[in-house]
Amino acid sequence: MKKVILLASLVMSASVFASTNTMTSHTSVYTDAYTSKQQAYDAAFNLMDEMKAMNSAELKTALPIHENNVITPSVKIEDMSVSIDEFARSPGNIEYKAVLDVGYQYKFRESGNS
Repeated sequence: MKKVILLASLVMSASVFASTNTMTSHTSVYTDAYTSKQQAYDAAFNLMDEMKAMNSAELKTALPIHENNVITPSVKIEDMSVSIDEFARSPGNIEYKAVLDVGYQYKFRESGNS
């Protein structure tokens, strides 16, 4: 009986001390093409404001997070910046796309299957 209680205690202890990992990552979000740089910047800053207003659960679905067992309240944006890609599909028709670079962080519990 003592062996069964000891074994049960060890199993419970192992699950209590499950490993929690922190992941820091970056992603880029592209806007549509615009005829002016200012329009592209405006679109990116609007997108930035939308992302800043998201809670952790919304960020978890909006960002490319692929780990299982994510600790949802830990999902947060670390930093964001905007740059502009200039391109032309034909001579004289310059267009602009904004690139919103997003740095983010989250924690997840390591699965016991590794």
